[in-house]
Amino acid sequence: MYKPRHALKLPQLKSGDVLARAIAGLMKLTPFAPLAGVYLHGTAGDIADAQKSEGLIATDIMNNLPLAVKNCTVYKKFKLVLS
Repeated sequence: MYKPRHALKLPQLKSGDVLARAIAGLMKLTPFAPLAGVYLHGTAGDIADAQKSEGLIATDIMNNLPLAVKNCTVYKKFKLVLS
């Protein structure tokens, strides 16, 4: 099971909207959208935190979602069709 390194920070950032949009965007691509969305959201949060340790905001997570998808090693597991 995947556990983001800084999972405790994410609720403080009010990043739930980013998570909801990530899941909504994946709904047409895979029946595993909630799992994939949570995984990618956590990964994007980890990337954002590594880039900017202080002053992290939800937009930082949103901006790192494409990089999280690009670096995702389990996208085949979720049967994502990425173009």
